Amino acid sequence: MATITREEISNLVREELTHLLRCVPSFRHEVIGIMSEVFAQRADLQAVLERIDAQGERIEALRADFNRRMGELAQRQEEHSHRMEEFAQRQEEHSERLQEHSREIVALRKDFNRGFAQLSRRISRMESTLGGLGACWGMMSESAFREGLAGILTEETGLRVEHYLRMETEGVAFGRPRPIEIDVIIRDEEPTLLERKSSVSWNDVDAFGKKAAFYEQAEGVEVKRKIIISPMFEPEAEALAQELEMETYTSAYGVQL
Repeated sequence: MATITREEISNLVREELTHLLRCVPSFRHEVIGIMSEVFAQRADLQAVLERIDAQGERIEALRADFNRRMGELAQRQEEHSHRMEEFAQRQEEHSERLQEHSREIVALRKDFNRGFAQLSRRISRMESTLGGLGACWGMMSESAFREGLAGILTEETGLRVEHYLRMETEGVAFGRPRPIEIDVIIRDEEPTLLERKSSVSWNDVDAFGKKAAFYEQAEGVEVKRKIIISPMFEPEAEALAQELEMETYTSAYGVQL
């Protein structure tokens, strides 16, 4: 039995197909239809793949744009954060400067108060010295001294020193009739009696106590404060003033009303 090789089969099939395609129209048309369907499916698939590629490129472009925008946003946020840090730093520096200014103002106020207190003490000592010199050497009259103290009291307290004068006719206070003169300051309807002299002796304190008693009886009031102002007190005068509960001051600046 004769055998046939693969090559001979291939040649035989090729010749037969060629003959059918050329000579048999129905076979040729059928083959063309099959080929058309196959090629159409491949073309559609290629179109789909091309659209997928196009969408992928668009998605990539959108991703790149999104990343760019997010980068810009992050940069703006970083710049904003940096500006906020600078603002906070400026606020802190401003607060520190305000605190420093406050400390300087407090220090200046303390220096001013200290200097003013020193000046007041010097004026008080000068006033006492001048008053004492006036009392010893006659350089200052009693009336001028009294008027000067009245001006200081008015300036320091804002209250007016009034002069009280009334005749004591029965002679109870001093043993014989005589006018009673007292300086009076009225505050909150309570009188404060003053005695202002360039020098004070025991007799001056005793006389002031008798005048104060007359004032209380004549006016029907109770005097809670009796003040003597003088740059010079005799030792006996100081002791009697304490015994009679009188306040003594060497300067009008020391009186608190």
